[in-house]
Amino acid sequence: MILEKGTSTKVDTMFQVIYENEAYLPDFWRGQFNQDYNIRIFPSTIFHNQMYRDQTGDEELIPVIFKTAGNSDFMMVVFLDAGKMYEAFHRTINEDFMIHNGQGLALFRSKGQDPPIDLEELGKHHTTEYLRDAAYYFQSTGTESGFTYVQRVPIERIASQTRLNITLIIAIAISIAATPKGYFASKCCSLY
Repeated sequence: MILEKGTSTKVDTMFQVIYENEAYLPDFWRGQFNQDYNIRIFPSTIFHNQMYRDQTGDEELIPVIFKTAGNSDFMMVVFLDAGKMYEAFHRTINEDFMIHNGQGLALFRSKGQDPPIDLEELGKHHTTEYLRDAAYYFQSTGTESGFTYVQRVPIERIASQTRLNITLIIAIAISIAATPKGYFASKCCSLY
């Protein structure tokens, strides 16, 4: 039996109607009872909600299972909204982002990666940043989770930011040089 937001349902209904996905069928969830772990985060994927025939909902969710030691009859499954988490926490100049676990399995990839970030290639580099195929890669590994967070930024994006900064510095220098001599001294040092 499964409890879900104020109702109960059967395993087959839960994972073939409410949270339906080919990678996470009812037998997958049943098999998790036999696995030995306390918490596990699984790769994000699109889940289909087919509860109402005229309203089907697709959401990219990250399944997380919590289990207690010594109780093989109980587990808690939580579905994290990958899109909302990405929007809330990802703050960089580029949208190309990925999270993978210590086994090299991609847990999350931002939409629109072209081409996708290659996990095998990432494993070859043991530095936090490197250059490959006209893009800089920045990666860091969480000490607690063991997850590796990868950000890819095209060289042209960094070059355009640099050109913008240089242009701004030149414009400021020109405006300071064009200001009449003694203007700053009279404005900032005037006691009266």
